[in-house]
Amino acid sequence: MTTLARPQSRPNEMPAATEFFAIDPPSFRDQVNRTSFSFHHRLADHPLFQLPRLGRLAELVSRNPTHFYFMSGDLDLEQGWARSHPSMALAECVLKIRELHSWIILKHCEEDPDYLDLMRRCMREFATISGWDLERETALWELQVMLTSPRQLTPYHVDNECNFLFQLAGDKTISIFDQTDRAILSEQELEGFWMSDNNAAKLKPGSQDRAKTYPLSPGRAVHIPVNAPHWVQNGDEVSISVSVNCELVGRPWGAVFQAN
Repeated sequence: MTTLARPQSRPNEMPAATEFFAIDPPSFRDQVNRTSFSFHHRLADHPLFQLPRLGRLAELVSRNPTHFYFMSGDLDLEQGWARSHPSMALAECVLKIRELHSWIILKHCEEDPDYLDLMRRCMREFATISGWDLERETALWELQVMLTSPRQLTPYHVDNECNFLFQLAGDKTISIFDQTDRAILSEQELEGFWMSDNNAAKLKPGSQDRAKTYPLSPGRAVHIPVNAPHWVQNGDEVSISVSVNCELVGRPWGAVFQAN
C-alpha cells in the first residue's frame, strides 16, 4: 500500500459528509473495526468503474506484477490464495472477465491520479463520519478493484487491513466471521497469518452458521474488520467491487502475533 498525503480542507471548506456514503455516524463509530456491518453508497454508476476505464487502469497496474492478483478455473472455498498467470494481457482479461471464469484484484489503483483523487475524497468523508484523525489514527490507505466472473468465488481468507467494500456491478454474497471467535480463528492461525502465511486461516467444518451473511448489490457496501475471516460467492453476472482500506495506527496486532 502507498503512504499518502492526508487530504487537507481549504479554509472555510466543509467536507461533503454525504457525497458517497449513507452511514449513520454514531453507529459507524460504535461498530467500525469491532464488527462487520452493511451500509449504502453512491459509487455504483461512477465512470471510473466502467469496464473500458478499468481496462486502462489494468494496463497501468500490470506494470508491476505484485500489484495485481489473478486466479482462474474452478476455485475451491478452502484452497486459499494461489496466484495464477493470465494467458493474455491483464487489460484484456478485465475486458473479457465474463468469459474467463476468473477473479482479478487490481491493487494500488491510487497510482492513477483519477483514482487517487477519488480515494482522498472517500478518506475525507470517512474522517467526517468516524471522527478519525487520519494523520494520527490511520496509515497506508489503498484502493483496490475486484472483478469476478459469473458464479466464481473468492476463497476463505483474512486481511490485515481495515476494509470498506463497495459493490458496483452484479450481485454477490459475502460471509464474514467474528475475528474474536477462537472457535473460528485460533491464536495459532493468527500467528501464522501475521508471519506472512496468507493461507493460515482454515474454514472449520460446520462453521458456516457462525458467519454473518450480507447480500451485496450495486449501492450496497460492507465493512470488514481487521482479521475477520470471510469468503465470497458471486452471482450470475460479472461483479465489480471497490475496496478502500487502511491500517490502523496504535493497534499492533501484527507485532503481538509475530512476537508470539
